[in-house]
Amino acid sequence: MKTDGRVIALDSGVACFASGISKVLRLRDCRASGTWSLYKDGERVASSSSRGTPYPGPGTYTLMADLQGSGSGRMSDSRGHSGNVQVSAGGSMEGTVTLADPVRPPSNSDSRKRIRSSAGNR
Repeated sequence: MKTDGRVIALDSGVACFASGISKVLRLRDCRASGTWSLYKDGERVASSSSRGTPYPGPGTYTLMADLQGSGSGRMSDSRGHSGNVQVSAGGSMEGTVTLADPVRPPSNSDSRKRIRSSAGNR
């Protein structure tokens, strides 16, 4: 999880590997997608469903995530045979995370952005 004290995001830190007969190759083209939610006392307090998810503050939370990853690359063996490789995987996870960063109040520049934004919506 990453936060600046104002918003929070999940960094999946995904890496894709393909296993051949004699070696394991890290695939360069690797992508991750999915959704996550943080729960406190059974109530959802943050999720990936919106951009700029507000940081809920320090505390212990239940993290639930559904993630998918895929990658592709080219492998070759010791005899010179080569071919394209594609891998994909996905799954769900649940765990406990403890966040320690304090909530940072909006800065003056944040307030000015919101004022300009709401004035443009009239």
